[in-house]
Amino acid sequence: MSAMKKCLVVCMVLSLFASSVFAAGTQETAVNWPTKPVSVLIPANVGGDTDTTFRTLSQSISKEIGQPVTLNNMSGGAGSVATYELLNYDADGYMGMWHHYDTILLTMKGMMDKRYDEYLDIAAVVPVTGGEYMLLTNKASGLNNFNDIITYAKANPGKLVIATEAGGYNHLFSAYFAEKAGIDVNIVDFGSAANRIAALVGNQCQILFGTYDNYKGYKNDLNCIACAAETRKEYAPDIPTIKELGYDIFSEKFYLFGFKKGTDPKIVEKMGTAIKNAVASDAGKKVFEKYQYTAEVLTGKAALDRCKQFEEKYKDSIYLLKK
Repeated sequence: MSAMKKCLVVCMVLSLFASSVFAAGTQETAVNWPTKPVSVLIPANVGGDTDTTFRTLSQSISKEIGQPVTLNNMSGGAGSVATYELLNYDADGYMGMWHHYDTILLTMKGMMDKRYDEYLDIAAVVPVTGGEYMLLTNKASGLNNFNDIITYAKANPGKLVIATEAGGYNHLFSAYFAEKAGIDVNIVDFGSAANRIAALVGNQCQILFGTYDNYKGYKNDLNCIACAAETRKEYAPDIPTIKELGYDIFSEKFYLFGFKKGTDPKIVEKMGTAIKNAVASDAGKKVFEKYQYTAEVLTGKAALDRCKQFEEKYKDSIYLLKK
């Protein structure tokens, strides 16, 4: 056999070997998940934005991963009830949780034994813009503008009732607002967003920080006083910002999805991709637009970095939740 023929044979053998190694490597990166329905805990009642957004996304996610996605609503403790429930399950990718920044606040407040990134493998973080908090009042309260709120609160220390969910970001932001405005208020826990709105409409409280969508559904009962955004919103151009009114504070919003720590990274990655595609779907865009949100999706290191940025921003204000 000539030297050239020997060289060709060797090259063919090496090529076949490389192909087999590549095929084996491809098989190794695949993950046989899911083979049964995936359950997801929602730390909120049915009807609020946390529930509605993922309830809509779950339909697209189900199609992508090839198995049904079922939702289990479990409100309470600003997400701690659902979080402890998640930790009762195996880290096998069949029980996850869709929540938001309150997951991080839980560990900042010391309500969990470990940090969020020590008990949770985060598949995706979904920051949204456009849905900043609106300061809402009940028309029956007689608080029809920002000055009414401040004047009443200063004349009646501790009597202005703000509805929040104890220990969550809404609680933190409400307390932060009261501190910056120099008013003594009564912050009362009414639970998740849907319950807080019901309390305001029912005149059980006088003000709360909610979304513009909350206001739209109850314009006959509620006033929209101000927006906690850096600039006025296109969907509410007549509503001044709290900054315009003299207080330089802004709200923010993001959701996150995670599995119990120790879940196969390939499963975490696969779910992150499914969420990203679901948010980009027509149904995904529509449900976020319902709340005036523009959404993006972060996965991998970018998702974890976004959580750490939130933690850094509010670390010096966490004491407000303990007052």
